[in-house]
Amino acid sequence: MNRQATQLITRAAINKIGNMLYDYGNSIWLASLGALGQTVLGIY
Repeated sequence: MNRQATQLITRAAINKIGNMLYDYGNSIWLASLGALGQTVLGIY
């Protein structure tokens, strides 16, 4: 595999991990807001 293909695969993996952490953080924050936050989280 050439260098560019390796970079693309690595970038995609890092991007996925970043998105998962971002979603997790948002979910925790919304859930901590109480009933309104849990309602918004249900819609999200």
